[in-house]
Amino acid sequence: MFLRRLIAPLLIFVMAIAMAAAWDLVVETLGLSNYASIVRYGRMALEILAWFSAAFLVIRFINGAIWQGIVQRRSGVSAPRLLVDLVAGVIWVAAAIAVIAQVFGLPMTGIATTSSVAIAIIGFAARDMIASLFSGIAINFEHPYRIGDWIEVEPNVVGKVLEISWLTTRTVTRDGIGIIVPNARLATAPFRNYNHPHALWRDSLTIALDPMLPAERVERILLAAMNAVPEVAALPNKPDVKIESIDDRGVSWQARFWVDDYGAMPETRYAVQKSILKHLHHAGIAFAYPKRDLFVSRMPERLLDQRGQLKLILQRNELFADLTDGELEQIAQSALVVVCRSGSAVVHEGEAGASLFVLVEGLLYVFKSTNSGKRRIDELTPGTVFGEFSLLTGEPRSSTVVPYGDALAFEIGKDAIAPILKERVEIARRLSCILADRQARNEIVERELQQDVDTDSKPANSKEWFERLQSFFGLG
Repeated sequence: MFLRRLIAPLLIFVMAIAMAAAWDLVVETLGLSNYASIVRYGRMALEILAWFSAAFLVIRFINGAIWQGIVQRRSGVSAPRLLVDLVAGVIWVAAAIAVIAQVFGLPMTGIATTSSVAIAIIGFAARDMIASLFSGIAINFEHPYRIGDWIEVEPNVVGKVLEISWLTTRTVTRDGIGIIVPNARLATAPFRNYNHPHALWRDSLTIALDPMLPAERVERILLAAMNAVPEVAALPNKPDVKIESIDDRGVSWQARFWVDDYGAMPETRYAVQKSILKHLHHAGIAFAYPKRDLFVSRMPERLLDQRGQLKLILQRNELFADLTDGELEQIAQSALVVVCRSGSAVVHEGEAGASLFVLVEGLLYVFKSTNSGKRRIDELTPGTVFGEFSLLTGEPRSSTVVPYGDALAFEIGKDAIAPILKERVEIARRLSCILADRQARNEIVERELQQDVDTDSKPANSKEWFERLQSFFGLG
């Protein structure tokens, strides 16, 4: 293919040289000796054709042998278009100068003098354009940014590079607004490149919280919130939490996470903000605000009513929707606080159990045994209730639950709910319907998403579940 592209310019060059060398013979053969102008201009035309066909042949050779054969093959990318055009332009100019000097016989000193004056006038008039031109050449050699990179030339104005031309760089913002930046500006002023030295870069959110909150608790909640976002958890660089400042409003915490695509940054930041709000809400923590405390005696220690928060979570769950405030308060007061340590399972699949857990802080991963080994099937965030089958029927644990980082949960045992069910059997009947519905939904999910899980067992109906509740709690 490379040699085939050289055939046409090579034939033209050889024919022009041959015709120029044999021009006298051609003139004599055709009987044109008496036509001096035809003889003269014909020879000049052939010489001009020979020079420009030679330039065309050299350009074709450089394109095939150097730009494609060496640069593209070794680097894997095409040579910069600006550089290719610049080299071709230099060759054409050299051929034109050779024609002027050799064909037309003009002295080079006169050409140089005239060109110098013209260049000075043109250079002064187009100095900005020339600066952008040479800046474009430097940009194509240095590669401070490439097509597809996100660059910030002005504060808070970021665009994706679409084209790097001789004079300008064309970008488009996330809002679809095109921005054209002169290359001279990019070569002389600092700018940010969100894709180099690598695609990963760190974003952060500032959250002001009460200074009386333990640092370990805040770290646990914010880390769990950020890792609950799949786009953040999937990256090799993990999020972290730092203190930015401490002032009269409280402690300003920095939730720092990594992003691998600036174009997706608003969506990722929005997902992290939603997750943080959810985790703080379920933990019963509100944002701090500027305040002043006036007191004449020692201030009492500020404590967050976590059991009151547990009561609110239970109210929102369908399992406890029919209970009165007194019954919910009774359950919340009898619940046990469970600190789940990182990597240590809260419950194991297949083990006996007679309690339910309510997650209030942190992040839990759910694993289930399959034919190919243990597999992670779900993740639990604050406000989630799990273990209801074991609490209400004594069924073995259906999965293994392991915390990501430290987590905090409440454990509600059989003794806390047994008196309520014995007094109000209609609640047991409603719970039976809920358990039957949940088991049916779990079977569907496992069949669709976990084909290698053994799901051949037939789901029990509400009547069967009610019988199990009767037997487990000794109901009449």
